Amino acid sequence: MSVNRLFSSIRYPIFGAPMANVSGSAVAAAVSRAGGLGLIGGGYSTDKLRKDVMDAVETLKDEPYNIGFGVLTFSIKDQSIVHDILRDVEESGKVNSVWLFGGDEEKWIPGLKRDFPELVVMVQVHNVQAAQRMVECGADVIVAQGSDSGGHGGAESSSIISLVPEIVKSCPGVPVLAAGGISNGQGIFAALSLGAAGVVLGTRFMLSQESLLPQKAKEVACRAKDGGRTTVQTRLYDEMRGTTDWPMNFTGRAIRNKTIEESLTGREEAELKEAYKTAVGAEDYSRVVCWAGTGVGLVNDILPAAQIVTNLVKEYNEAVQKAPASWNV
Repeated sequence: MSVNRLFSSIRYPIFGAPMANVSGSAVAAAVSRAGGLGLIGGGYSTDKLRKDVMDAVETLKDEPYNIGFGVLTFSIKDQSIVHDILRDVEESGKVNSVWLFGGDEEKWIPGLKRDFPELVVMVQVHNVQAAQRMVECGADVIVAQGSDSGGHGGAESSSIISLVPEIVKSCPGVPVLAAGGISNGQGIFAALSLGAAGVVLGTRFMLSQESLLPQKAKEVACRAKDGGRTTVQTRLYDEMRGTTDWPMNFTGRAIRNKTIEESLTGREEAELKEAYKTAVGAEDYSRVVCWAGTGVGLVNDILPAAQIVTNLVKEYNEAVQKAPASWNV
């Protein structure tokens, strides 16, 4: 199902993931200007979220583009804060969507649909059962996050190769976006072939010039290769950072570094935490977490977000041209 009926300002079904502390107003606005939809990362601070949303609205005030923003549902206990942000920007018409993620999303959907009937409610899920439940609750769009995704995701999930087709089949009439491991136009072509109505890219836009990721972390990610081997799913980095309030059915995928390696060889947790704390102050990403998906090996440069969108579209069109018209048996 096409997403154009829900997102009238987009030219391409390319969505910039709302990554906490990475997807600020600049990258979101740039993705939207380039023809996709940029989403601001909600993160843990509602004050920062409010400022980023306001900044993006101001940036795009005289332009025909929209943005959305993400909400960490387990972290924001008071839904009225998000409703207030939406009311503050409602007259601008610039914020067309909210992306819910982090558990108990069904508690958020009714109020958002009631108070903002034009708002597109997107819900990120990791399995078919959750997708069906969110559709029953009124979700407009399902984001099928596969196990290749960077950052936080479901501890029990599959890759988009099986997850997307099954969700599409189980949730007829609802657009499904594919997320996880998509870093180039070939990946977009593959995801759309699976039945996805659009794609979400995180790691690729994380390595944009506009993203908020520190330069040293960007350089670490740019050097990473063979993402299935050099990234790992673990809750260890949340333990190091003190963000263990994530629900237990979530884990996080990041680039392997000394922290995970020393943990696996038995170094005491207290020592690991002390070393991690020191590394944070020094911006030492040989220990500090750098979230990334398995597609990180396909991303080797830091580009303007608009150029990334242009490249993705070009690569997608090339993939379409190269696709066989029939079996060659």
